[in-house]
Amino acid sequence: MAEDPNDLVELLPCEFTRQVELAAFHCTMVPKVLCGELLKLLQSRPLAADFQHLLRVRKPEDDPEQRQAGLEVLLNLATSDFAGLDPALAEFLQKHGASVETVHVPRHGALTPVQLRSFSRHWPVKNLKSSFEPLKLTEALKTAYTELLRRAEEVAQGASGCIIARRKEEQKAEFDILATARSEVSEAEPLRHPTMAAIGAVAARAKAASDTKRPREEEEYLCYDCEVVLTHEPCVMCAMALVHSRVRVVAFHRVDSHFGGLGGAISLHQCASLNHQFRVLRWEAKATSCNLPTGCCAGSRP
Repeated sequence: MAEDPNDLVELLPCEFTRQVELAAFHCTMVPKVLCGELLKLLQSRPLAADFQHLLRVRKPEDDPEQRQAGLEVLLNLATSDFAGLDPALAEFLQKHGASVETVHVPRHGALTPVQLRSFSRHWPVKNLKSSFEPLKLTEALKTAYTELLRRAEEVAQGASGCIIARRKEEQKAEFDILATARSEVSEAEPLRHPTMAAIGAVAARAKAASDTKRPREEEEYLCYDCEVVLTHEPCVMCAMALVHSRVRVVAFHRVDSHFGGLGGAISLHQCASLNHQFRVLRWEAKATSCNLPTGCCAGSRP
């Protein structure tokens, strides 16, 4: 039985899901009227490139009296001592009796609202914009993917199954199914995993429909812009075949922690050295009574 549509989530890069990690910084507190002068001195000592996500100044939050007294300003990444301090900065701090303390600040920037709230509890951070935008999974789209998963399970017949489809229209959650396949691994054909069989079916369909015209560049790839739904996570071989076929989205149900190529064992879809990346979705299994075997070629006949 397929999962609830609401269990479908995108497998995001780790920087979108990581918890806060802290780094030690030197910090000082100065009266508000002196903050501008201090920041002018710090113009020649910008925060390191890895810490540009930090705001340099914050209002103390713990003590109401401190909030009235001044502002906290980051100086630089903490070392075992404060050696190497700019002479002009050292003179400023000494002149105004400003002590140097150590604070712990987020090592990474926040890319999601959840991270922004969590990280900012330690020190204010900027709301970063990433070139990578998580998919907008509408209820209609989740339902459509789940219907494709049910179809894949019907095709699988207790084994593992694959559906390759293409959207009828870009913004609509309606699909044309191009190919279906189940695991056909045998002693004679050990590589007939459902993904490979489905890609083969798309190839046969394309060959039958081909004419003498030279195809457009995107049509030279078998599954350009297609969306793939599987009962089981594809193995590394199948995941790479999907990369080469230029698919758009891959959604799967059951994880393969031993050989899975999309998060189970490795995450090929997040490999920056590849010349194509696709998005990956997974139904988060809260509980399942299914007795289907796990693995990309589950249920194959010997």
